[in-house]
Amino acid sequence: MIKIKGVAGSLRKNSYNRAILKEIKKNAGDDVEFEILNIDNIPLFNQDIEDAGTPEGIIKLKEKN
Repeated sequence: MIKIKGVAGSLRKNSYNRAILKEIKKNAGDDVEFEILNIDNIPLFNQDIEDAGTPEGIIKLKEKN
């Protein structure tokens, strides 16, 4: 089984990048596990936020490994 994780850099609801990822997932073969990761809850880097602890969105994304 091949595992692939895709990330669309755009957060827009009708993002072309997200649409492409959805098509790839739909057309991936049976031997491919294709997951589209959601980055909607990943904040822009801010050292003040990092100093307070890792944001929940980043923790959840790291758990997808």
